[in-house]
Amino acid sequence: MTNYKKLSSEEKRTYWQKHIEAWRQSGQNQLSYCRNQKIKKSTLGYWQTRLSREKSFVEIPLEIKPPSVIEIIISDKVKIRVKSGYDPDLLIQTVKTLEQLS
Repeated sequence: MTNYKKLSSEEKRTYWQKHIEAWRQSGQNQLSYCRNQKIKKSTLGYWQTRLSREKSFVEIPLEIKPPSVIEIIISDKVKIRVKSGYDPDLLIQTVKTLEQLS
């Protein structure tokens, strides 16, 4: 790192995440690791605390599937059951026709 203070926030975050991961994998205590890396133990500790408090979000892709059957109740006598794969134009025409009849 040439000039730590000129790094963007995201670059600093990445820099310290890498140091924290390297320290954990090193098997050394924080003080020994920091001495070997020539970094301040207090700064490593600060970033360890800061990053552990940040909430991390994991994106869970949801596959939204339309229901396989939709039931439209217009009256006690008129019910429309629509299954997946229906023709939307036909449904619109049917509903408009039924509205005109009522």
